[in-house]
Amino acid sequence: MAITVANLVRSAPDDIELPEEALNQTVGWLSNEQRPVSLREFVAAQAPARVQASLHVKPWEAPKGRIKRVTELDDDELRHMVLSVLEEAPPEVVLSIVGDGSYDAAALARAVRRGTPIGRQVIEATSRHIELLEGLVEAGKIKGLTHEETTRDLKIDLDF
Repeated sequence: MAITVANLVRSAPDDIELPEEALNQTVGWLSNEQRPVSLREFVAAQAPARVQASLHVKPWEAPKGRIKRVTELDDDELRHMVLSVLEEAPPEVVLSIVGDGSYDAAALARAVRRGTPIGRQVIEATSRHIELLEGLVEAGKIKGLTHEETTRDLKIDLDF
């Protein structure tokens, strides 16, 4: 079986957990306003009701206008969307590419703007990631973490 986004979505478990803070990440493009779309807006517009409910997203949070899927974006829209993703990255995040070096988000953004080979790889990787995320959301395979699950890893053992 070929590794395609459609096959990955089909074979994915039905309960992939997504933390609430992930809803702020850029995943699409709003064509009438020519601006990036957050995962929250995408979920409000495209996800089944049970996914919306588990992520605490309301249908009225969907933007007015048509959200373009990542596979529908033209080159300029795709570049702008990827730049938006990179702008959201914390400054301490570094991407290391074997045999090529390490890059922070600002360096990757410059590479994307200049259309370098690294920039093109970043665009391709980001678009594939978002395409998979879109497919998982629309297939209803994403669920929100409960408050208890979100805070579980934050508990500190103070026993000495």
